[in-house]
Amino acid sequence: MFLTLRRLSSAQTLVRRPVFTRNAPLLTRLMPFHSTMACTNEPSSEPASESASESAATGPNTTTKLAKSKANKKAVPEMLSPERLQAIMQRLVESPPSQSLEAERSDLIMEIDSHRINSNPRGISAERYNKLIELLNRCYNVAQLREYIKAKGIAPKKLKRAVLRQIANECWGVLSEEQVHKELKSLKARQVRQQVSASKEELFFVIGNNGATLRNIENMSKATITIDVSKSQYVLEGLPEEVEIARQEIKSCLPIVKKEYDIPQLKDDMAKTDFAVQSKNLLSDISKISNTYISINDGKFHIAALSQKSLDSSKRQLELVLTEMGYTDKKPLSVSDHTLIAISKDLTNLSVKPKDFYSLTPIHDASAMPLSARNVGWSRVVHDTNHDQYRPFGSQHQESLLRMVSNKSESEQSTIEFSKIADLLRDTLKVSDETKENISVEAFFGHLLLKNPVTNQAQMNLLTPGLEGSFGFEQFQNIMNERYYERRIFFPTTPPANFVTPLIPIEVDGSLHKRIIQAHYVNTSFLTSLDPRSKDNGLERLTVEFSEQNDGSIKLDRVLGEHGRAAVDAICVSGRIDMRILAKRYSLYTNEQLATPEGYVNLPLPSSVEELIKKCSLIGNNQSQDKTRQDVAHTYYFRYNELSCPNFWSQDNVAGSNMALVDVSFKNERQHLIDDCLVTLSHTQKQEGHTGFNELKVTHVTEDAAKNNYLPVKNGLASWKNMASTLEHLARRWEY
Repeated sequence: MFLTLRRLSSAQTLVRRPVFTRNAPLLTRLMPFHSTMACTNEPSSEPASESASESAATGPNTTTKLAKSKANKKAVPEMLSPERLQAIMQRLVESPPSQSLEAERSDLIMEIDSHRINSNPRGISAERYNKLIELLNRCYNVAQLREYIKAKGIAPKKLKRAVLRQIANECWGVLSEEQVHKELKSLKARQVRQQVSASKEELFFVIGNNGATLRNIENMSKATITIDVSKSQYVLEGLPEEVEIARQEIKSCLPIVKKEYDIPQLKDDMAKTDFAVQSKNLLSDISKISNTYISINDGKFHIAALSQKSLDSSKRQLELVLTEMGYTDKKPLSVSDHTLIAISKDLTNLSVKPKDFYSLTPIHDASAMPLSARNVGWSRVVHDTNHDQYRPFGSQHQESLLRMVSNKSESEQSTIEFSKIADLLRDTLKVSDETKENISVEAFFGHLLLKNPVTNQAQMNLLTPGLEGSFGFEQFQNIMNERYYERRIFFPTTPPANFVTPLIPIEVDGSLHKRIIQAHYVNTSFLTSLDPRSKDNGLERLTVEFSEQNDGSIKLDRVLGEHGRAAVDAICVSGRIDMRILAKRYSLYTNEQLATPEGYVNLPLPSSVEELIKKCSLIGNNQSQDKTRQDVAHTYYFRYNELSCPNFWSQDNVAGSNMALVDVSFKNERQHLIDDCLVTLSHTQKQEGHTGFNELKVTHVTEDAAKNNYLPVKNGLASWKNMASTLEHLARRWEY
C-alpha cells in the first residue's frame, strides 16, 4: 500500500496551519487525517528566496506567466519512505479514528469539568462569575463548549456567550447574586397563598407521626405548609403548580372513617381521678401506634381513622389499656392470682416466727415497659440487707419458705414451701383429672413491680415509692391489700453476665439461635368492652407461632389453644430474684402440616383457625435493614418486620368477634439444658408497643428422640418438685 501526498507550497502550508490555543493538541488530533498529513508534510525543496528573486527580476508580467505555466503543469506526487509509511500504518492500527475521537471527547469533558466551582444558594459575586465566564471563553471554542453541553444532555444554544451561561447556570448550577435576586423576584411574583380550614382530626393526619406526613408532602410538592391549630386551618404557599400538588396530596390523606364509643363505667372515684390524669398520654400513644385520632368529648371516645382496619386496631388497644390499667371491674391480664414472698428460716429455733425486713427500690424503663405502664412510676421489693436483724438465707440445699401476701391471716397455713406452689396452681386451675389434660408449667425470672403513689397530678412519680425505709412483713401485707396497690406488673429482666455459660447449649435446626414470631389472642370477655358483647364460653386464649426461615419467609410451627391459666408471683426467691410461675391448661391443634407428639391432647385444626392463619403474613422483609444488638452473652440480629394479622377473630367463623389480638412478639431465642429443664434466653420485641426486653424462661421438658427435640412434659404440675429444685438452684446463682 502506498500513500501519496501532494506537495504544497510554503504559502499553502501557512494557510492550513492551525491557530494553537491552550487546547492545541486536542484540536490537532481532532482534525481529519488528510488535513493533518498536509499540515505535517515537508516544505518544497525549492528555496523561497530563489522564487522571490526570480519574480522580482522578471517583473509582474513575467511572474503572471510563470504562475500560469506552473499551474498547467501536472503535479508529480511524492512517494513516502518505507519507514515513514510503516510508522503511519502502525499508528492507524493501534489507535483507530473512532476510538481516538471518543477518548478526545472524554478528555475534553474532564478538562472543562476541572474549571467547575461550588454553587451557592445565595449566588456568587459578579466579579467571580465574570472571571469564570471569561476563563471558559478564552480556553475553549464554541464547538468544544457545545460538545460539552451535549454530553450533559442539554440542547446547546447558538451564540457562544449563551452557551457559556448555559454551562455555568444549567450544568453547574452557578448563578451570580444578581441572577439569584432576579430569579427569586420572579418566583415571588408568581407565588400564591391558600388558607384551608380543617378539623383537628384532619390536621392530625396532615401532620402524621412526628410530622412525617407533612415533611413528605413538602418534599414532594416543594410547597410550604403551615399548620395553625388555634385557627383550625393549614396554609399552603408556593408556585401555583406546587400548591396544587400539595393540595391533592393532602386530599389523598383524608378519607377519614369516624366512630363514637361510650366511655365504660369506671369502678370507683380513684379510677376516675387516675383516668383523668393518664388519659391524655394514653390516647396520644395509642393514636401514634394505630395511626388514628382519639379524643374525649361528652363522655365518649371519638375515633377518626384512615381505614376501618386502623379504627378496629385503635378500639382494640383502648379496650386492652382500660383493662390493664384496672379502671373497670375486669381483672388486668398481667396480674397474678397469688403473691408470695420468701422469708428466711431460723434453723436454730424453728418455733420463733421469722422476722424479715424489706424495702422498695424505684425502677423504670419506658423502652421495655408495655404501653399501659410507661407513664407510671414503679418500685420493686428487695430484702433489706442493711437492717440490724437481717439474716441471710439458708444453705445451697435448703428449700425456700414463702408466705402468702394476699392473705391477711397470719396463721401458719399462710406459710408454704416452694415445692408446694403446685397445689396453689392446681386449685386455681380447678383440674379434675390431670391425666386427661395437657398442663404446662413455665417460670419467668424478673421483678414484681408496685405502682408508686402520685403526689402531683401533673407529674409522674418515678423516684418515691409508697413506703420509704425498712418495713416488716405485716406492714408490707397491709399496703398490698390497699386499693391503690392492686395494680402491679411482672417485669422481665436481663440475667447476670455468664449466667448461662455453664449450661449445655442446644442446637435447633443446626443453629444455636432461633427466631420465632407469636401472635397472641384473648377472649374478648376478659376485656373491657366499648360496645355490647355477648358472653362467650369458647377458648380463653390462642397462640399462633411461626418460625422465620433464612430466606425471610415464615413457617407455621404450632397452634396452641388455652382453656385456663393460673399465675403465682414469688418475691425474693433465695433473697435475690422474683419469679412468675405460670400454669396453662391447653390443647394442641393438628393438621397435615402440624405434627403433634403422641400422648398429648390433640384437636383437629378448626377451619376458622385455618382462615386466621391464611390472613397472617410477614411484611417489610428487607435484609438490608438488619441491625445488630449486643446483649449480655450473645449478639442478636433483628429484622424490623411486621406480622400482618386480623385485629379480631371469630372462633366459629361466623359474623362477630370474640377473640382480640393482644400483641405480636418477635423473639430471638437461645436454649440451654440443665437437668430435665429447658432454659430459654430470648430477646423479645413487641410489634405494637415498639418495646424490647430480655427474658429468661424455664420449662420442664422431656426428650423427643425421634425428632431430636425437647417437648414440655404433658403434666407439669406432677413434675413440679423436680422443676422447683432447679429453679431455686438458678435463683441462688442470680448475682450481679
